[in-house]
Amino acid sequence: VTVGVAIFGAILIGGGIIAMFFGATNPSYVTCATGVITEFIAAVFFYLYNKTISSMSKYHNNLVLSQSISIALKVSDSLSEEDKIETKKLIVSELMKDINSHLVRSDNTTEK
Repeated sequence: VTVGVAIFGAILIGGGIIAMFFGATNPSYVTCATGVITEFIAAVFFYLYNKTISSMSKYHNNLVLSQSISIALKVSDSLSEEDKIETKKLIVSELMKDINSHLVRSDNTTEK
């Protein structure tokens, strides 16, 4: 939709410029103004699309992290009882290491 709106706006601007060359001054101003407004709307669409993709990327990264933790816990369940407890302690300690830096980093990436 965004690309279609951008192409439509470019065609309107081009039509207005061509109309100016043929002497149809009043319609050409309206056509060019409409094209510029349409291009502005397309720019807003592109901006919103970029924000949406960025949010989806963050969400995907969180899902990958959750899946990795789940797989690590599942693998630890297949170990002997002593190794299982030790492995789970290690997983928890690794997850808790520098947790504040991860939270701050995720807040900073949200602002960008």
